Amino acid sequence: SHKVVSYAYIEGENVRSDKVAHFIKYKQAAKFKTILFGRMFPKKNANCRQCNMEEKEKVFSLMESYYKDYSFAHFEYILLGNDYWVLEKDGEILAGIQVHPQHWKFVSIPGVSGKFIHKVLPFVPIANRLFNAKNHKFLCFEGHYCKPGHERDLLDLMEHCLAHFNRTSGMMWFDVRSPLFKKLDALNRFGLIDKIQGKHSAHVYAKLHNITDEKWAEYTDKPFYIAAYDCV
Repeated sequence: SHKVVSYAYIEGENVRSDKVAHFIKYKQAAKFKTILFGRMFPKKNANCRQCNMEEKEKVFSLMESYYKDYSFAHFEYILLGNDYWVLEKDGEILAGIQVHPQHWKFVSIPGVSGKFIHKVLPFVPIANRLFNAKNHKFLCFEGHYCKPGHERDLLDLMEHCLAHFNRTSGMMWFDVRSPLFKKLDALNRFGLIDKIQGKHSAHVYAKLHNITDEKWAEYTDKPFYIAAYDCV
């Protein structure tokens, strides 16, 4: 019999799904955050470029090294649509990101800040560039790579991607234990919509199949890689 770990992402407010997960013997394995990234007038960066499929091995090598201490790290969505982007200087890749363009229509957004974003923000000049509930086009980011000390370059790369795709906002997901998330959060440069809406919590629930319970800590004592494509 095969050894398998199955998992699911459940929003913090989703009490029904939380109860179902417990009923079928899934356990909470990690906590992660939804982060909103925005720039009202994003700027391109001359050091940023799109990767091509010929660079696949190089990109995967960077990913495997960078996420070696994470759980559930998988890169099947990396280079999807040839939309892995890098910031490169003097032939060295300092930052990388996978982009997934998205197009959503929001029916409602919970909370007081959610009501503000949904009902008021569309009528606020300039600020309404960040969000359009009826026709919201944005980017989802995953596969973050960053050479140590170059977190600002990663933020600049994400801004470049917004400008390239003619978007003003993006979303990404991080385990709260992720060292990169902690460094990016400390910079406090996610943008206005992050300051208004804040970061929403969710959980990873997991179950071991044909694996002893003693192995649970091996999977859960490390930050999880959260795939954006799985969240949308």
